[in-house]
Amino acid sequence: GRRNRRNHLTTIGTLFNHCKMMGHLPDGHPGISKIPKPRKDPREIAIASVDVMRTLLGTTNTDVMMAVALGGFSGLRSEEIKRLRWEHIMFDQGHIEVMAQHAKTGVRRLVPLTDNLRAWLMPHRKREGKVIGYVNLSNARKFKAEDPEIARIEELIASKDTGAKEMRGLSFAAAKMYDDVGRYDEAFKYYDTGNTMAAGKYDAKGLEQNYAELKKTYTRKFYQENKTFGLNSERPVFIVGMPRSGTTLTETIIGAHPQVFAAGELETAKRCERQMADLVFRDDGVQKNARQLTWVGSEILAQRYLDAVDTKAKNAGAIRITDKMPHNFQAVGFIAMMFPKARIIHTRRNPFDTCLSIWQQNFNDAHSYARNLADLGHHYAQYLDLMQHWRDALPDRMLEIDYEDLVENQEQVSRKLINFTGLSWDDACLRPQDVNRTVLTASVWQVRQPVHKRSAGRWKAYEKHLTPLREALEANGVKTAQYID
Repeated sequence: GRRNRRNHLTTIGTLFNHCKMMGHLPDGHPGISKIPKPRKDPREIAIASVDVMRTLLGTTNTDVMMAVALGGFSGLRSEEIKRLRWEHIMFDQGHIEVMAQHAKTGVRRLVPLTDNLRAWLMPHRKREGKVIGYVNLSNARKFKAEDPEIARIEELIASKDTGAKEMRGLSFAAAKMYDDVGRYDEAFKYYDTGNTMAAGKYDAKGLEQNYAELKKTYTRKFYQENKTFGLNSERPVFIVGMPRSGTTLTETIIGAHPQVFAAGELETAKRCERQMADLVFRDDGVQKNARQLTWVGSEILAQRYLDAVDTKAKNAGAIRITDKMPHNFQAVGFIAMMFPKARIIHTRRNPFDTCLSIWQQNFNDAHSYARNLADLGHHYAQYLDLMQHWRDALPDRMLEIDYEDLVENQEQVSRKLINFTGLSWDDACLRPQDVNRTVLTASVWQVRQPVHKRSAGRWKAYEKHLTPLREALEANGVKTAQYID
């Protein structure tokens, strides 16, 4: 019926985005338009989707995630899942556990079944699935010293059959496992290996030039002269900051409010920023185009943003929609022009914790700054400098919160956040781990836990390895002594 179709499409979209984020989609991917409309019988939906997603995504890894998730959404029981056509699909515990974290309640119900499913499907696993499964599994839970997966992943790393692409993922997986069990020197070795194998060259000079142009464009005088620009909507709430600085936790706290829809990391603001070129009939770069924009153009872009995010909002009663794309800190000037009354929240965290946590993530190649500690130090210093410019150009426009303060004084800071959004307090905001929503960021495991302090000060376990980071921060004007207890 209609509900089955809605669940089907929601799941397809969630998992499609997950597969895209994890780099599982082949070149020339046709998208999800070929997925057939579901039939009334949820069993038929799940069974048919196995073959459809194999054709679309071209990888058995995503077939399994799709079929199991659909089974969970459709309310299939364990024995019904086993009757699906699994005989030609590889599978291991990593797939089901990672989807239990990424998807919604229906899939989380399947977590107790992982051991039975794993044992039943073990004969059908192939090498490729084993590698991908361990990579996914490493991010799905915290490991103990006695877990056998640590030795197994070392065997895969040592195997002559392991290719370069597999080695990168396995290195990050092994590093995460060793970090979990407190073997930090071994963890650092594997993080370094994984990052060394990543592609992409960091353009430090190009970043500095871009930020310099942004600061020339978006000045206090610019906003005084263009007071009529944009729309007065208060619906968007922008959460910005460096990745791993607490943006996901902040959004989850705000998103627990019944009048808020948490939209996650949206490309919408950056896309609208690029569209300025069409409205000024030239393209001098997003850093300069606003100098030629008219008030009409600013309203067009603001409306495009609102239209785009409104289509994502599943909560019809939402007064606020959060957008927590971290690197929107680069677009604060543009956002403030589009929405003079929109709330902007800046999350901050100790630079050593922030940069180390970024370096520990197997981010895609767009994060070229994340591959070595010296580049990270430069990137972080430029971020601090740009944020200071926004404070000067847009006084009193941002609420700035510190991650350490948030986890130490959860209720106090949470109330400050909700008050800043213009909403009345709701006690649900004290239980962000209970929010039933999909999280497709590197914080997927953490946000399922109650707010805790364990991540504060984690950099100290790696302190002897962080000299390149500290030197780069100091060389770019950051006085690091204030961040060292």
